[in-house]
Amino acid sequence: MMKRIMYLCVLALSLVGCNKDTKETQAEVASEYYVKYVFSCKIIQYGKAYSTDYSVTFIDSDLQEQTRKYKTVDEEELICGPFKYGDKMSISLKHYYSDNAGGSSTAQTLLDVYVSKNNSPFALRKSESSSSQRPNTTSLEYVIDY
Repeated sequence: MMKRIMYLCVLALSLVGCNKDTKETQAEVASEYYVKYVFSCKIIQYGKAYSTDYSVTFIDSDLQEQTRKYKTVDEEELICGPFKYGDKMSISLKHYYSDNAGGSSTAQTLLDVYVSKNNSPFALRKSESSSSQRPNTTSLEYVIDY
């Protein structure tokens, strides 16, 4: 008799635990995510910023790779979505600058990925930056996981 009661208690507890996981999974599936890519590339020479040609390749709302070209010192941003839990985002920035002046200037790049879940404010999820005197590509990837 005691064994049956113990068996029923263990069974009831395991079922309660399974239901909790199922509810969390259902909430993740029902969530809607938007991604904001923020990026910049500029040449720094003697403490002054200059624009340079660069291209940005990113994953868009259709989970397809898109490439755009820019020439500005200002930060740019792209917002894409909606995405689902588990979708993989990526962005890469390639600059074409090469310092032929003997090391007096560098190209500085910045990549940020912000994510908004169910219309919440965008939150920074991943960041990458680099400095280079030769043509260079800076990249980052992020999987939506919250």
